[in-house]
Amino acid sequence: MPVLLSICIPTYNRPEELINTLELVFQAWNKDAEIIVIDNASDIDMESHCRSLLNFTNVEVKFLRNPVNIGAGGNIARVVEHASGDYIWVLSDDDQPSIHSVELICSILRSQPNIGYINFQNHWSGPRKNNVFGTGLSSYLKDIENFGGQLFISANVFRKSEFLKYIRYAYIYGYSMAGHYAVFLMMLKNHSNYLLSSERIAEWGETVDWHRLHVSMGVMTLLELPLDLNHDEFKRFAHTLASTLPNDHMLLRALLSNQVLMPHWQAHYIYNQILSRSKPGRLTPLRDLKYCIILNLLLLMPCAVLGLLQKVWEFRSKRNTEISFEDSNSRF
Repeated sequence: MPVLLSICIPTYNRPEELINTLELVFQAWNKDAEIIVIDNASDIDMESHCRSLLNFTNVEVKFLRNPVNIGAGGNIARVVEHASGDYIWVLSDDDQPSIHSVELICSILRSQPNIGYINFQNHWSGPRKNNVFGTGLSSYLKDIENFGGQLFISANVFRKSEFLKYIRYAYIYGYSMAGHYAVFLMMLKNHSNYLLSSERIAEWGETVDWHRLHVSMGVMTLLELPLDLNHDEFKRFAHTLASTLPNDHMLLRALLSNQVLMPHWQAHYIYNQILSRSKPGRLTPLRDLKYCIILNLLLLMPCAVLGLLQKVWEFRSKRNTEISFEDSNSRF
């Protein structure tokens, strides 16, 4: 039977976090909502684990399991395809919904039946004094405080029918680590109505530390979306994305700390890629140049030294071989 809201919880290998989140969801749940858990091929049977520890007497939970791991972004898109609600709330398996969250969401959806996308105040958005309503991407880009508050998946509720029109972008832009946000942007491009709410529905679980390099490499690919922005809108969008990236000091430390895990030439390539992808949104290109020079020196000098040592070693090995051969010939 169709419901107003589907609470969709993607999960992978975090059984204890999922248990804690489900306990909070059970307290917030009402009959206007359904609960779906989609397991991204965890090492254990998540459904059996949950049913052995939780009381499902008064609430029904639909469990799904992917036969193989399709990535976090793919898992989010897949659970939307299986939902039956008019609206979707994707709740991370480690985030903490408030006890009044479902009631609050459903109340807003009934009072705003034409809304397509809602972003609630959250840890990353910062405080909001008032609700902000709008239509379309141009207005939205002027209204949002930052990218981080929009990226936080558990703070977003959206109309399923609109999301499905552009769901292919969730799969295409899965590498961006914001595939769901790519879909929101396409919805807004096509004049979806939005609400930036001053209410809170979930708190960040803080159990995931997204690697700075992964985020930096992926996020700026959202600039490739066919959003048809004018020059000023594109610069605003690019700056919004770039403002979430680690600063030059943090990026430098992240790369240098990975030298044991990757060759120096690869670290050098990654830095240049991040610099190139984020260039449209950067406000201080001279600072970037300075750190690029520093990083080149730090990363390429060890490569040069290692290359020189290798040449010396090869020369000495070759010379020793020749000497040994001459000595052996002199004996006969």
